Amino acid sequence: MKAWDDLVKSKEMSIYTTRDSDYYIDHGVKIERFNDGRIEVKNTMTRGEMFEDVDENILTFFNEDGWIDGCMHLNIKVHQDRLLKVNDLIRIAISNNNDKFMEVLNDRRKIIQKKINKCRNRLTKIY
Repeated sequence: MKAWDDLVKSKEMSIYTTRDSDYYIDHGVKIERFNDGRIEVKNTMTRGEMFEDVDENILTFFNEDGWIDGCMHLNIKVHQDRLLKVNDLIRIAISNNNDKFMEVLNDRRKIIQKKINKCRNRLTKIY
């Protein structure tokens, strides 16, 4: 996996070691290489206590394009999903004439859009 190779070769990254594995967490992603050789990539930007497996489409970026590219694509996907939820809440707030809640949601939407743009800009620099 190119993402793991990127981390191992980098002098800037500190890989953590446990009895069963080596792992690294950054950009909302945990990548872990177990002693048996398998590598798992998890999304740490979840609302729950457990990290989620990265879906196959995003995993392809980690396999083929490397660590930063995979992280940025995962971040874009997560933030786009959050943006859809906020947009749904905005529609509900509009239909209920809840101006105060609309302001909060619009601010949240701007923050999410900035995060998406930041990730897209970083991808642009990679290519």
